[in-house]
Amino acid sequence: MIVLHSLQGEPFAINAELIERVEGSPESRVTLVTGTTYIAVEGLDQVITLVRRDRAQVEAMAMRMAADPVEAHDPELHLVPAHPTTEGEDR
Repeated sequence: MIVLHSLQGEPFAINAELIERVEGSPESRVTLVTGTTYIAVEGLDQVITLVRRDRAQVEAMAMRMAADPVEAHDPELHLVPAHPTTEGEDR
C-alpha cells in the first residue's frame, strides 16, 4: 500500500498493485484497474517513487522470508507456493 493525500490534506492508502495509470502535475489523477479514480496532491514523479519503494519492500520481505521464515518476525505472513499441490497429490 502507498499513502497519498487528498486535496484537503487527508491521507488515504491505495494498493499500488492496482494502479493502472497516473496522470498530471502538480497533483495527480490515479486510476485503478477497477476504473476508480483518485486525485492526490503528490505529483507524478512522487507517486512513481512511492510505487517503486512499495514494490521493493515487498520483494525484500519475500527474499527475507524465503531465506529465513523466522527472520520475518510476523506470524501473519508466510510464503505461498507458486504451484500449490492438493494434499496427497504427487508433484
